[in-house]
Amino acid sequence: MLNIDDVISKFDDSSDNTNLYVLDYYPYQISNNEKYLQIECCYQKRLKSIFMKKYISPESYLYKFLLYMWLYSDLKIFLFNDGTIRKDIFCQLHIKNRLHFNNFEIIRSEKDLRFIAKMLIREYMDAYMVFEDLFDLGNVFMYINGPFPLIYLNDIDIKNRIEKIASHCGLFLRKY
Repeated sequence: MLNIDDVISKFDDSSDNTNLYVLDYYPYQISNNEKYLQIECCYQKRLKSIFMKKYISPESYLYKFLLYMWLYSDLKIFLFNDGTIRKDIFCQLHIKNRLHFNNFEIIRSEKDLRFIAKMLIREYMDAYMVFEDLFDLGNVFMYINGPFPLIYLNDIDIKNRIEKIASHCGLFLRKY
């Protein structure tokens, strides 16, 4: 049985980061902040504005990655509700999608995955994901709150397969 404290500890700053990776749109970290700010994909409240086109492509890359991971494993997700989640999002997750907060839930439908991915990528909430027994090789742990999720990998075979999926989706897996 999954314990959220065990999952969180994998992403703790005080832990060993040798198995921690970032899923990114760029192959290397951009060190020039002035340039990065010009191309940064940040979500604003005016999502229906002309800026929305800037988000669609990167968001679709990450959703495609999550979809592929979901297809090859059972996905359990722990959604946090610290009281700051907008009421309409909370209602849609809790009532329409029958998902609960502060507990591991199995994601069974693509529709639920799509909605949750959109909310996580747009930083409306955060979650820990566990892709159980991916490719029969073991578990993959992910923390996501925005467009650059962290992934905990402790097996080279899983890492190689995730790199392949990421590159197919236009993403890069790089060390944290």
